[in-house]
Amino acid sequence: QRRENIGFPKHIDTKQLKHYIDSIPEDSIIYITEKLHGTSGRYGLVYEETEVPLKRWEKLLRRKPKTIGEYKYMNGTRNVVMADHTHAGYYGNEEFRFNAVKDIQLHKGEVLYFELVGYTTTGTPIMSPQNTSNLKKELKGYANPMVYSYGNESPNCDLYVYRITRADPDGNVTELSWPQVKRRCGELGLKAVPDLVHSPILYVPNKYGITNKEVLGKWVDDLTEGSSTLDTRHIREGVVIRVEAPDGTTDWYKNKSFTFGVLEGYLKDSDDYVDLEESS
Repeated sequence: QRRENIGFPKHIDTKQLKHYIDSIPEDSIIYITEKLHGTSGRYGLVYEETEVPLKRWEKLLRRKPKTIGEYKYMNGTRNVVMADHTHAGYYGNEEFRFNAVKDIQLHKGEVLYFELVGYTTTGTPIMSPQNTSNLKKELKGYANPMVYSYGNESPNCDLYVYRITRADPDGNVTELSWPQVKRRCGELGLKAVPDLVHSPILYVPNKYGITNKEVLGKWVDDLTEGSSTLDTRHIREGVVIRVEAPDGTTDWYKNKSFTFGVLEGYLKDSDDYVDLEESS
């Protein structure tokens, strides 16, 4: 495990929309994407300073240690920076995380945040299959157990980007807008998480606005249920609401499928549930 670096920050916790919808600033631009049921990852070409060991005579003269700065590739889970594929993580062998990013060439200071879906290199599903026997009527036509494959066959996985940042050597971070994220994914030959609404939404939270709070909430709820847009063999986990505020800040909110919650064994309104992909 490698130490944390200010140029390689963790992604923020994704808050539940229902608790924060009143805090969305007026005139924000909103994008709604499918929330993928996988494991989170981050990968960046990050500026890192390393200390040069002092020679004996330098120690005698009490010289201050020197540092050398250079850009290095860093690979990590949501919470851990990994040294190499032998890193012992939740999946044991984390080789699939390194295979997924091995050919990606980034700009200096650029960091990708993404979801890995499908299978590990050992053929194990990244996310545990779900028993659908308690919802036979609601999930008629789906296999039991239901595997979140997202179009992959074992032992393959896919990488879907949901965020890109760029940082200078001092750790000052620039957030790419969602159109910029998708454009950069195209340049890199990568996939972005799927849009569920194919045009930006201007949020006007008053009673005359086309996208006021009630309309946005219903819109989100309607998009939350149903099959995954990437693989009709399983349901979608839910949606992510990306909010780009007028002041230039960006935030993310989630709304999870009720059906998914039943299959995972937690109540829809529970705040105690911890996402496996968010705790890794």
